[in-house]
Amino acid sequence: MGFWRHVARNKPFLIGIFLGIVTVLLAIYVEFHPYDVTVLGSGTISPFGINSSISFTVPPSSIVVVQLGNESGNVTVSYYRIVPDTSYVIPGSVIINSTAQYHFFTMVTNMTLSNASVPLNYKVYELNRSYIFWALLWASLILFIATIVLVILGFSQITSDIYREKLKNKKQ
Repeated sequence: MGFWRHVARNKPFLIGIFLGIVTVLLAIYVEFHPYDVTVLGSGTISPFGINSSISFTVPPSSIVVVQLGNESGNVTVSYYRIVPDTSYVIPGSVIINSTAQYHFFTMVTNMTLSNASVPLNYKVYELNRSYIFWALLWASLILFIATIVLVILGFSQITSDIYREKLKNKKQ
């Protein structure tokens, strides 16, 4: 029973446990925080003519989502992908068809949709995180570190109090 009495009287340990619970709740909220969605463009890509190629420029921190229409046909997606933590930009290309509804691209700076074999409807979205998301992410990291420090400090105080109490009881 002595251990729990020391736990109940130790403020850093109890504050650390409380901060741990707050950190878990904040991390869950951050994980499911919605993206900011912006429509970059929509329309029809034709096999030939003026609408045969459409280009977009997006920030590399965003996620680009390409949604194609219901008709059967292929679109060539040409893009420039930035390599994280470097200044390299790698050109790439992929052929996607309209059977799968959504296609995700990350670390892309410029993108071009072209070469539709039949007319295809398209929508291009940009998914981005808001500043609130980044602030909450950093807050949860700071709370996590504070939780660890307070729990370790509190637990060491609890064990030293119990050890002192046992020594005191032994001397008597």
